[in-house]
Amino acid sequence: MSDNELLLAMSDLLEKKIKAELSPLKSEIQEIKNEQTRINLIIENEIRSNVRFLNRTA
Repeated sequence: MSDNELLLAMSDLLEKKIKAELSPLKSEIQEIKNEQTRINLIIENEIRSNVRFLNRTA
């Protein structure tokens, strides 16, 4: 096996390993984004309306 073939094989192995390790991180990031969206909706729909209500009654 030539040096270039060996380097290519090592590169392929590293790429596969990195992709395998990144996959769970990508899933976790998506979960965090979804939770942030949910929190933003709660803030917009519930908390802001409660603050407006309190301002009107004060």
